[in-house]
Formats: sequence, C-alpha cells, structure tokens
Amino acid sequence: MGASVAVSGAKPNGSAEGAAVAWHALPAEAVLSELGVSEAGLATAEANRRRARFGPNRLPRPHPPGVLRLYLRQFKKPLVYLLLLAILAGLPVPLFAAQLLWLNLVTNGIQDVALAFEKGEPGS
Repeated sequence: MGASVAVSGAKPNGSAEGAAVAWHALPAEAVLSELGVSEAGLATAEANRRRARFGPNRLPRPHPPGVLRLYLRQFKKPLVYLLLLAILAGLPVPLFAAQLLWLNLVTNGIQDVALAFEKGEPGS
C-alpha cells in the first residue's frame, strides 16, 4: 500500500490540483521544485506568506480533563473492581477490611484530583 498525500496547490507530473500525489516516489529535487522550496528551507518572506495563508504550524492543544473525569479515572483499575466485589460480599459485616480499603481509595481519588490542578514548579 503506497501512502499518498493530497497537497493543495501542488501539481507534480501534471496531475490535477489537490490530487493525491505519491510524494515518496518522486526524486527529492522534483518535490523541492514542485513545492517551491530549497534544501535550506523557505525564504523568510515565503514562510511569512504561507503562515498568513495556512496559519501557524501547531497542533491543537487537547482540552484538559474535567474534575469529574480526573476523579473517575482513579477507578479504572482491576483491583478497584475486586475491592468492590469484596465490599458487596462483606456487607453484612459491620466494617470489613475491604470497605476500609474502598474508603481509602475514594478519599485518595479526591487528593489526586486536587494534585492534578496544582501548578508544578518551573522547569519540572
């Protein structure tokens, strides 16, 4: 399976604008000339023009998870489900050891959420 990428405005070998091009199959010199660049990169003026047209070369930042999602993330471990099963099995007992562990897990989740929103030290 050959990978091909559609590049707007590029027409190597006379193909239509925006068509899928097998860039990996072209010689490096052909790709450079078709894209209007040199081995040294873009000229400053051309880089500024492309930045104005296409925007900065940045990936969008993911949205940080909310407080509820951070808290519920603590319960995605198999041990948590084992403790829950032990609690359900020990409900008639006044205070089963697994119930104490579950209480510890729930309160620890609150602490973890609080620490997730704490700003770290610079440079760490």
